Amino acid sequence: MGGRKRLREEYENGGGRTWGIWNSIKKEFQFGIKAKSPMLAEEKLFKKIGWNAAKYRFSAEAYPNETEKALGLWYGLRYGGVGPLIPEESLKRLVREGKFKAPRSRRK
Repeated sequence: MGGRKRLREEYENGGGRTWGIWNSIKKEFQFGIKAKSPMLAEEKLFKKIGWNAAKYRFSAEAYPNETEKALGLWYGLRYGGVGPLIPEESLKRLVREGKFKAPRSRRK
């Protein structure tokens, strides 16, 4: 399967993840939109706020899974959390065993 076709399928099908609307200015998910694909998330956003959804700050992003939260790779770094850029195997093992939990966000 070619790269363009794979990207299109992920855009339409979501790759088995939950997608929402990310605000790149406030650094948070907004509007409470959860969809099975980025295309459906953008469609729900347009229905909710109209043409203001075309602003550059809104984008469809996948919600982080538990491993990403714990390692701080995607979720932690965006929210100001501290996490290793390249996790070591021992840290990955601790996450799989459930001994290492994600640090709590300071935002309320």
